[in-house]
Amino acid sequence: MHCGDLTPFDLATFADDYNFAHNTNLRYIRLDCGRLDHHHPYPQDWLFAAFSQIISPLEHVQLEFRIKVVADLDVVDWTRIEREFTQQRWANLQKLTIQLWGPLEKKSEGYETIKLRLPVLDGRGVLKV
Repeated sequence: MHCGDLTPFDLATFADDYNFAHNTNLRYIRLDCGRLDHHHPYPQDWLFAAFSQIISPLEHVQLEFRIKVVADLDVVDWTRIEREFTQQRWANLQKLTIQLWGPLEKKSEGYETIKLRLPVLDGRGVLKV
């Protein structure tokens, strides 16, 4: 699913268009979070709206981001992501994969940046980059 370009209107109707509540056996979800740009805010509410609907015991979440420079990662609320996936309701989560698309030399530095921003998930061995 690609939802990174949702407008505020789209966010208001997100629950009607994408309702994961009925997927009670969902174990894996991959979300294409689109292009990040450190010059522009990133609309992340859609991401947390999606996860708030999931009631099944997810085991693997994959988030994909496109970057041109490592600073593009600054627009993501990594604290909120870590807070979300360290809640008890995600006790079955075995893997949170963060996939970066972009210049090779930026990706390796980007992965190190993500590990630093998600220290609890990384320390638990859940984070895969």
